[in-house]
Amino acid sequence: MSLTLTTIASMTRTYVIQTLGCQMNVHDSERIAGSLDAAGYIPAAAGSDPDLIFFNFNLGSFFNPCSFK
Repeated sequence: MSLTLTTIASMTRTYVIQTLGCQMNVHDSERIAGSLDAAGYIPAAAGSDPDLIFFNFNLGSFFNPCSFK
């Protein structure tokens, strides 16, 4: 199959979001998923190779808005 601009434009793009951390990270991941859906991406099926992998995690307690001191 030769790829043309029309073929490339019609290809479905997929994503996976891996979320680690607190409930705020989960909320952020849901918002990111909504933005990706709006851009034409769909969640990748389990076991498939996604076009985009997004890791959502925090850098520790100093930067973590979920830690209460």
